[in-house]
Amino acid sequence: MQHYRMKLPQPEQISPEQLASLEMPVLAFIAGESVMHDPPTAAITAEQTLAHGTVRVYPEASHAINGEYPEEIAADIGAFLAEQD
Repeated sequence: MQHYRMKLPQPEQISPEQLASLEMPVLAFIAGESVMHDPPTAAITAEQTLAHGTVRVYPEASHAINGEYPEEIAADIGAFLAEQD
């Protein structure tokens, strides 16, 4: 990664006001060991601002959460979708 460069500008952080304005159901996965963001702050922000949000925190997960916990994530998505019916 020492020679990696982003070709596009880094996305801006979504504000709490923007999150609060979402009207659709949202399933958020937070990787507890990610170095790309502050996991505790991300989880608290999501829990407090998403009106129709479900937040799943994987405390041991890195930013590669989908590769580390594929079965668990699939089960969480299935349960989330079942709740929406």
